[in-house]
Amino acid sequence: MHFIINSLHSVVTGMKILFVEREDPAVDTSGGIISYLNELSQYLIKRNITTYLLGVDVHRRSSEKKGDCSFSKCVPLVRRRHVNNVMYLLSLFLKIKFFEITDSTIIHTQRPDMLIPFVLFYRRNPKVCTLHGTHDISVYHKKGMFYGKVYEFLQRISFKKASALLAVDYRTREYYIEKYPWIKNKIMVIPPGVNSKKFVPMGRTVLRRKWKLSKSEKIILYVGRLEREKNLEFLIHVFKRINECIKNTRLLLVGEGRERNTLKSLVAQLNLTNVTFYGTLSHDAIPEIINCANVFAFCSLYEGSPIIIKEVLLCGVPIVSVDVGDVREIIQDIDGCHVAQRNEEDFTKKLMQALKHEKRIRISNKRRLFDYRETGIRTMHVYNSLTKK
Repeated sequence: MHFIINSLHSVVTGMKILFVEREDPAVDTSGGIISYLNELSQYLIKRNITTYLLGVDVHRRSSEKKGDCSFSKCVPLVRRRHVNNVMYLLSLFLKIKFFEITDSTIIHTQRPDMLIPFVLFYRRNPKVCTLHGTHDISVYHKKGMFYGKVYEFLQRISFKKASALLAVDYRTREYYIEKYPWIKNKIMVIPPGVNSKKFVPMGRTVLRRKWKLSKSEKIILYVGRLEREKNLEFLIHVFKRINECIKNTRLLLVGEGRERNTLKSLVAQLNLTNVTFYGTLSHDAIPEIINCANVFAFCSLYEGSPIIIKEVLLCGVPIVSVDVGDVREIIQDIDGCHVAQRNEEDFTKKLMQALKHEKRIRISNKRRLFDYRETGIRTMHVYNSLTKK
């Protein structure tokens, strides 16, 4: 506790950005929110703005890490291997009142409930919350009615007290405006960007050899968390249909999550021997594995503006997705990409069409819009407007 107080007391002075999120930046993964924060923080640092991440330390390192992450400094709020959102929020309530954070420091959270401790103990600070989709629906779906009601209560309070709300897509903005009409003047859309220099087309043959994948297989790829809301049982059933129609296919599932064992059991039950679980890969490895694929499949139940969609497009790989978040708006006019209905028959049909598309897709007119610097410019504008008030 003494370490955390001293860390923030010594560094949080003047105009700073304090990001609040249950992430360990020393763990090299390709999760959507940490990718968003990494790219945004790097943009800000290049413009002489100091950034801090109030995160977690899953490996219980002896001191905070400097210089090995995308933030000016990373301060662990919790040091333990397994930290869920409830535990992180409770730690915020218990510890945040002892922090010394200057009034000009902008607090930027990635969930509405994480803003509440700052509403209580740091009322003068500008407060920003990025809304990565309709998270309240996700809480109801995964945690049930009680947790859903509690989350909704905290969400309403944070929306009232927030200085600005950043929705990652227009559907998310419209959803929340319909639910809370009084936030209309404080909520805006800023889609997350990606590193367009890292995610580029690469030689498929060479990379497949590196990853020990057959050069002749038709590879369908998914990258993301293995969670219920990602609807991967649906994708496996679709792949079963594909497997019966097209020979020499393979499904690659990249990521970890609570559904891993369930999905493996389903694969065994369907007698599928050509499904590969890769587990979590480093962020640097993601462009390579994307470039190994013939098509990327996406069938989530709900999303905001999934970063992986932009990363895949920048690599020139076709996408088949259900109509979720802002995916339709992004891919609908790109030759080789398809928006499918949320049923096995149509999704199978669209995947088979995409597998016949042998050429790399072209998105030269959208490359600049996907770049993280666009996100940085627009977010900086929000920060500047708050410091002038």
